[in-house]
Amino acid sequence: MLRGRQREVKTPGKNKKWAACGAWCYGKGLFWYTTQATKTVWGIRHLVQKLLKRAKRTGKRIVLVLDRGSPNHAHSLHRDLELAKDYIEPFWLPNYCWNLNLIERLWKHIKGSRIANVLFTSFRQFTRHIDRALEDFARNPDLTLSVVTRKSRKYIGRKLVGLT
Repeated sequence: MLRGRQREVKTPGKNKKWAACGAWCYGKGLFWYTTQATKTVWGIRHLVQKLLKRAKRTGKRIVLVLDRGSPNHAHSLHRDLELAKDYIEPFWLPNYCWNLNLIERLWKHIKGSRIANVLFTSFRQFTRHIDRALEDFARNPDLTLSVVTRKSRKYIGRKLVGLT
């Protein structure tokens, strides 16, 4: 648009968010998730309860990789993890190392392929769309593995290539 002659562009409304937290089994590609209106500790605690039920049912110990995000610092989560220490072992990543957490690749893929450049008529339609996308990954372990374990090339220098 020309300077000083900008047209008014109608937007769908106020900016809203829908928070998701998830756990991914590195070996089998199994994926569990919870969604909620805000990013709080309740979603992570609910996810830990799901994992605890699975661990008790299968008899296998779970190593839960956690980043240093703000909901992960809540005393209630640490209390839950302490009570579940026979079944769930938390592994804390260092600060600012999101690239070590492989589930971040899944979040990036979902945002880039399922949500980007899509305009939703309502917030309800948006949340349903996200829940369907997450459910696709929960039902299809092969799809989850293909997205998360895909190696991408990063050009470090002129003739140096790093695979991540």
